[in-house]
Amino acid sequence: MSSRLPFSHRNYLKLFHPLFCTIRRRDKYPDVGESVTISTPEEEYEGIVAFKLRKKLKDVPTDLLRYDTARTDKIPETREEAKSVLSSFYRKSIEEDEELTVIFCLTPEGRGEE
Repeated sequence: MSSRLPFSHRNYLKLFHPLFCTIRRRDKYPDVGESVTISTPEEEYEGIVAFKLRKKLKDVPTDLLRYDTARTDKIPETREEAKSVLSSFYRKSIEEDEELTVIFCLTPEGRGEE
């Protein structure tokens, strides 16, 4: 049984790629090489954790933060917009000095067409 990596929407652009990253507040996810179930409200599919590290938000490049929060209907244009999207998943806003988990997942083929 693999751990779950939940997403609140199906239309995150990163989910269409066979290798994608996700930024999470806690480190409760599998280690490198372990399987994970990527879960959206509409579907579930399997992936493998390819790389995982802890980084302070201030050390996460803006382009990676924007990529992490981009959806088919809205791509954050600035770091502040991307931080706002990321913080919206939690009760408390995320500060630049907060340490986060950056997870890179590998899926067999991604989800196909965007």
